[in-house]
Formats: sequence, structure tokens, C-alpha cells
Amino acid sequence: MSAATDGEDVSGFDFSGIEFSQECPICGGPATEVTPADFDGKVITCSSCEPNGFEVAGGYLEKLKALPQEDRNRVLRKAREFAAPGKRPAINSRTF
Repeated sequence: MSAATDGEDVSGFDFSGIEFSQECPICGGPATEVTPADFDGKVITCSSCEPNGFEVAGGYLEKLKALPQEDRNRVLRKAREFAAPGKRPAINSRTF
């Protein structure tokens, strides 16, 4: 139970469009989660790493967090290389 919900049952609530503060899985600094409700994973913005946001596909967030810092940076660099112009970098099986 989080303080943000004051113990209310929030199951079934649509959180799309709501931003959540968290720690960036790349640099450990402050970040914001801006994940759409229909996305299987997370969309995170970090002013240090990727101000326009990056995607982490479902199942890859814990794998990313388990990597040493240098390897997390490498994965994000690779995601940037694969990103189409105007699209967010996506961390997934291709970038690991």
C-alpha cells in the first residue's frame, strides 16, 4: 500500500496519462515514468540520460537494473543507435 493511494483500492484504475517519480534505471538519478496503459513495459524520462524518454520492454527492467553502470549505459547507447528518427530509444532483446 502506498501513501499516494491512502489505502484505497486502486485495482482497475486507469493510470494512463499519470506521471510517477522514480529512480532512473540507467543512471540512478531522478526520473519520471510516463508509461501508456497499453504498453507492455515502462516509458521513462530522465533529464540526464534521455529527456525525451526511453522505453524498456516488459521483462527487461530488472535485467537492466542488474547490470553494472557501464553496461546500462552501453544498452541505452545501442537503443539510441537502433531508434528510428523521431522515435524513443527502446531497450529490448535487440539491445541486450
